[in-house]
Amino acid sequence: MHLRWFAAAAVVCITSSAIEYLDSRQWLIQTHIQVQGVDGISRRQELRVPCCADIQVEGDKFCESSDLLPHDCIMFKAYLAGLQQGNQACRCHAHSTTHVPQQLKTLPFNVHHADTARSPTYFQLSVFEGDTLSLPTRIPAVCRQFNLDVDSCSMFSASFTQQVIDADVEHAMAQLLTLSPHATYPLDVLRHVLAHVQTMYADEQRRHRHVSEAYRTLRHQLQREKDRQIQTTTACATADQVKSPIPDPTPSTDAASSCTATIHSGPALAIDDTLPSMKPSLPIPRVDIRTLSYSDYLALAKGSVPLILTHSPRLPQSPGIPPWSLDVLNATCGTRSVVLKRRNPTKPSWAGIEAVARADLRQFLHDIQHKLEPWPASLSSLYLHDMSVIEFCPDLLQSFVIPKLFVRDALQTTCTKNTKYWPSLFVGDVGTSSGLHTDWGATAAWMGLLHGRKRWRIAPPSARPFVYERVGDGDGKFDADLMAPNTSAFPLLRHVQVFEGVLEAGEIMFIPADSPHQVVNLDLSIAVAMNFVDAANIDAHMDHVRHQLMEAAGQGHSAIAGQYEQVLASLEATSRQWQVQDESEPAAMAYADYKRPSVEACQAKGTWIV
Repeated sequence: MHLRWFAAAAVVCITSSAIEYLDSRQWLIQTHIQVQGVDGISRRQELRVPCCADIQVEGDKFCESSDLLPHDCIMFKAYLAGLQQGNQACRCHAHSTTHVPQQLKTLPFNVHHADTARSPTYFQLSVFEGDTLSLPTRIPAVCRQFNLDVDSCSMFSASFTQQVIDADVEHAMAQLLTLSPHATYPLDVLRHVLAHVQTMYADEQRRHRHVSEAYRTLRHQLQREKDRQIQTTTACATADQVKSPIPDPTPSTDAASSCTATIHSGPALAIDDTLPSMKPSLPIPRVDIRTLSYSDYLALAKGSVPLILTHSPRLPQSPGIPPWSLDVLNATCGTRSVVLKRRNPTKPSWAGIEAVARADLRQFLHDIQHKLEPWPASLSSLYLHDMSVIEFCPDLLQSFVIPKLFVRDALQTTCTKNTKYWPSLFVGDVGTSSGLHTDWGATAAWMGLLHGRKRWRIAPPSARPFVYERVGDGDGKFDADLMAPNTSAFPLLRHVQVFEGVLEAGEIMFIPADSPHQVVNLDLSIAVAMNFVDAANIDAHMDHVRHQLMEAAGQGHSAIAGQYEQVLASLEATSRQWQVQDESEPAAMAYADYKRPSVEACQAKGTWIV
């Protein structure tokens, strides 16, 4: 149901949307109000009205906080009265002894996200007496409701928890004082005890924060030292050392001294155009997916060998290659809004791309098909890159089938934001590209190309230091460019041998975990991709989760750390199961069947914020 009021200072839209968290109290309504002020900023205001509350009083509170005009306020209170009359769960009567929770305050929040491409999120929450009991489930629900990232959720959690507890304690003390106005000594004792507990809690949070910061600093220092050692030793060695990029940790004193002298002498390291370029590329193996066994695939995946899988369209339902042509995308999703990106090597963003525009898909497809002028004159040169299909246009998934080699996915036994993100859609004209990167959390990936051609260059995980990975600037970012290698600026590139290949329409690319890769579109291309965790990379992914768990615990974010513990437990159980699983060949699987374990995990474990 949608009701809309036009007021002097705000446009208010009420939409019925359940707020999912555990609360034993009964409510007439729990929803969010969309309020757009004269400043142009859209805010979402929480509306909670307890069962058996005085509708006139509750309506007046909302009208006052939202600056509604008198006749708009009358309409709103009539709406609440209608809800109360039609609500069978409340069962209110004149002599009811049901306790009606009292609203204590409202709390505004202005959240700035770690992803600078996202606009700030403005919302306002209500605080009722007794809300402290619902904090463990309410905080994750709010983070999910407003799609807060982990860092933003952590900051919100700390602020909201403190303010709710303070409001509840202050109200409880006032109630006790009303019951016994002359006996203030017990209240003073209680107040002192609570103040002491709050001080201890703040000190503990501060200690955790300091430990976490020290841990991160030490980790970055160790990584920088490791990279410096690798670069120093490699500069003194032969190109054959790329097969074993980690240097001998116990070099002779003479060799070490000689190397150090060479490195620090200055002129000996002068780089000019006579230096050799990168080693010749290796072709990415092309394998018929119809005949490749799962055991052979796992052996190649564990060896970090990328693959181009052919002949999928000749299999039933064309696994990994859904029938999403430009016409189908336009007809099914043309009116949906998409975020469009472009390559910007000067930006320190993942994959070297930045979000620059939001538009309807129909307009974007029109511009790239008609080869209009590049951005900002039109959208033709922009890139629809890694757009979540389930969030953007879930109707497409009815025709989506997972290839047999990728159906055993440990991520589907968990319930996280990343699990729910894939598959993702890629649409870009000739020349659009992404920079060198690795994928999140030591996950592997596959991409099915539906239309066009893509050139790929993929480096082995052992070459990450040689392609100039950024330390302390997030995971999976690099300074080197494999499509236009500059060995003068990045001399270690001459020791790197990459896999290279052109992915054709109807083929599937497999990208091993932790492998830096870079892609450029040779034609107008449409592709779909998924990240996953199987037996080849589950140990590496669990290491990533353990690291996230340590950082969350070190910062005192117990709710987030607890969820990482559950994710890790699910992954460990899956790993044990795979160790004793029979060697039967998996079969291609419809998307709904593939996602069923994850859906069941979400239903069993509630709202997730990691």
